[in-house]
Amino acid sequence: MREEKGVESDSNMLVVDVGGAVERPGVYEVPHGSRIGAALILAGGLGVEADREWVGRYLNLAEEVKDGSKIFIPGESGQQVANSNAGSATNTSSININTASVAELDSLWGIGEARANTIIANRPYSLVEELVTKAKLPENVYDAIKDQVTIY
Repeated sequence: MREEKGVESDSNMLVVDVGGAVERPGVYEVPHGSRIGAALILAGGLGVEADREWVGRYLNLAEEVKDGSKIFIPGESGQQVANSNAGSATNTSSININTASVAELDSLWGIGEARANTIIANRPYSLVEELVTKAKLPENVYDAIKDQVTIY
């Protein structure tokens, strides 16, 4: 496992973006089959400001890393954590439906302020598909945004 330095990745490696309340936010290469917990260790572990209760409740450290995924650890009290990656384009990474703000959810096609508030009110979600069952999202809206949202 190593930090990505802008080189083309090996086909046996996955690339993951680890950010938020971690010691060394960045883009890392990890071997296929690596777990989220291993990616967090590679990023130096949780920072002192990390919301450990959120991590324990919503983040499955044993889940396999997916190529191109974003792992974002929120700070305590839901505060955004500033890091060197702040200002990166948000439309290239998934929006976490368990932690996203109304504004972040509203940026998705078919989600206005009212639907964003409904999504927030029905947290936590174990599966992205629960947007249809718990938040009563219409299938056409779900189909349009399902690849832009995540639960970790």
